[in-house]
Amino acid sequence: MRKKKGEVGSIHAGFILNREEDIPVVLDTSLVVSEHLAILAGTGSGKSYLAGVIVEELLKPYNRACVLVFDPHGEYHTLREVEGIQEFGENNYKPSVRIFSRDDIKLRLSELEYDELVNLLPNLSEKMEATLNSIYREMSEEHFTADSLIERLEELRDSESLAESTANGLIWRIRRYLKDMDLVDDYRHIDLKTLLKPGQASILQLTEFSDLEQEILVSAMMKRILKARINAEKGNPGERVDYPVFVVIEEAHRFASRDSRSYDVLRTILSEGRKFGLGVCLISQRPSKIDSDILSQCMTQIIMRIVNPADQENIKKSVESIGKEMIDELPGLTKGQALVAGVAVNTPILMRVRKRLTSHGGMSKNAPAEWRRWTEKSESKGIAVKKDMRLFWDED
Repeated sequence: MRKKKGEVGSIHAGFILNREEDIPVVLDTSLVVSEHLAILAGTGSGKSYLAGVIVEELLKPYNRACVLVFDPHGEYHTLREVEGIQEFGENNYKPSVRIFSRDDIKLRLSELEYDELVNLLPNLSEKMEATLNSIYREMSEEHFTADSLIERLEELRDSESLAESTANGLIWRIRRYLKDMDLVDDYRHIDLKTLLKPGQASILQLTEFSDLEQEILVSAMMKRILKARINAEKGNPGERVDYPVFVVIEEAHRFASRDSRSYDVLRTILSEGRKFGLGVCLISQRPSKIDSDILSQCMTQIIMRIVNPADQENIKKSVESIGKEMIDELPGLTKGQALVAGVAVNTPILMRVRKRLTSHGGMSKNAPAEWRRWTEKSESKGIAVKKDMRLFWDED
């Protein structure tokens, strides 16, 4: 192992599989963060549990990381328990976990790039796009709102500089999609200084956002963080983040496929982000849907049970350090077992994931237990009603 358990810059992910004694599997934090990480697994293999283990390790006193999690299913809120667990604190250090819900997550309209704005307005004609592009360039140096876009379109329409059908079509779309979209706000903007701090994990809960909103959010936030890191590293003016950032993206196949609105920025960050201290962890149950160019940039891979041949083939193509013999092992892994390969370990290793110190927020529902609890509750209510009815008839 490159690092020892508990050493500064280490991630204790689990133990070597099929050994009588517990031999820790320890990853090098610096290489995981700077060279990117992929966690790939079939449904129910334990990938979100493992991601929770890694975030726990990053919040330990020997890492004190700045972590951002895009959480489409609301599985990571239980990480807040680290704030009350003694071993996460040391001297004056105590980690924090902040949960950001729908009401907290806002993108200011005037901060969106033109292509993000276009993505929010469906079925634009070529004339509408050209008009919107012209107005965007005209107003982009100042703060603009949905109403100011509408006012400008009305001016152009009323002066007959713009066809009525084009103006009205754009006005309708702005009212229908921009003004009614909770993610986009005329004035509020999520603050990077609040969101990103060493020793803090920020969880962006995306459960109430549409797929479109989630893609726009990932695209806009990742562009903004990259720009802030470039500004910090190069001494440029503008928004800055003065320390490395590690971003965890669940359901990565939805954001890193070629037809996703967040594809371009993720491809850029996966290839260039390491120069500016912006690391990414992609987590997916469908690696075949992640663009192979993006997947190949994740230089450490943790792969759990995968049965789908298409997913296995994409891993084989994208991950050079994993040969056919190792791919053949994947269907036989059980829950909580994983193959670890890449730059953060000396040699590919089979491991069992260590036990989490916080609760797992992504537990599957135990359907039989819930059915029994519900019917038992109904039965007890039924008995009570029958008893009340007997008392009623006895009184008569």
